[in-house]
Amino acid sequence: MEGWYNRIWKETAKPLCTWLVSPNAATILQKDKKGWTVWTKNTPINGRMRSQRAQYTNTMGYTATVVDCRLCSVDKTSAEKLQLRDIGPVRQGEANPNNQWKKYGWIVPSLQTNKTAEKKMVQNIRDQQGKIVTDGSFNHGRMTAAFMSIAKHPIKGSNMIPGHKQDHSSYRGELGSILLAITVTNEMCKKYNITKGKCTLGVDSKGALATTFRWKRPNTR
Repeated sequence: MEGWYNRIWKETAKPLCTWLVSPNAATILQKDKKGWTVWTKNTPINGRMRSQRAQYTNTMGYTATVVDCRLCSVDKTSAEKLQLRDIGPVRQGEANPNNQWKKYGWIVPSLQTNKTAEKKMVQNIRDQQGKIVTDGSFNHGRMTAAFMSIAKHPIKGSNMIPGHKQDHSSYRGELGSILLAITVTNEMCKKYNITKGKCTLGVDSKGALATTFRWKRPNTR
């Protein structure tokens, strides 16, 4: 998680990446010993081709320039052709110039917010009407979590939960989403000097909470 903050990848992380895609998805760059191999998007003969599953051909060319590219994952269909499978995170919402969330590290690496959304959330908390929903996920050996405030202009956040392979589980993912939501809510209360209010947290994590606080044995089925 050292490579990015607020959904912007640091330049120091790019040498560690294998696949990058240009902003308009016209080219894909593959890192190897010589530099960045350029794969160019094929032009469809008939009809319109969706960029997410577009075909790319190896041009056998190299480039040393990597500007505004995003991380991506690909599926190779042959030695000379591949398909774009997924594009990595990009900036969303307003960047915080004071980096107030950076101190929380992996807990709040990504937050979509602005002044309007923050003011609405703060007012709802003061009016005893604050509402947040959370969810966590465990898939392909990775744990991710997210939360969203319930409002016309919601605040949204997500993270990827660290840990050794033997520690990964759906419970840990669910708890990570709760920690994310509580951390953001507490920070908002500090920032806007809220000393009295209410925020209801909606979760589907009863099993995770029960296991963590030893209310019952975990169900392994």
